[in-house]
Amino acid sequence: MLRIKLYRVCNERVRYYDMLLYETLFGDFCIERIYGSLKNKKPTGLKKEFFESVSDAKARYFSIMKAKKSKGYSQ
Repeated sequence: MLRIKLYRVCNERVRYYDMLLYETLFGDFCIERIYGSLKNKKPTGLKKEFFESVSDAKARYFSIMKAKKSKGYSQ
């Protein structure tokens, strides 16, 4: 299981991006992304992507993480 929490300040608001990679009960792999503002109690959004192999899932996980870091998110 891989998990990362990223934060950035945008327009005087703190935004967060929580990403989790895990194996499902059926042997697939899922990337779950939760994002929003720290001012709100509920997240703005939740996305799930499913993959058949761990290598495909890890490749997508690290590409998303690289894209978010290039937009100013940090740990």
